[in-house]
Amino acid sequence: MTVYQVTIPYSEDLLLSLKSTPESFEAEARLLLAIKLYELGR
Repeated sequence: MTVYQVTIPYSEDLLLSLKSTPESFEAEARLLLAIKLYELGR
């Protein structure tokens, strides 16, 4: 099985504005992507 990876660059400014850590932001981004794909039936 081939595994692909998506990389989304973001700046520290984004983390500061969201008052988030990199780990927390990345976990939330993965969850939001999964939810959106589910909504789209994919």
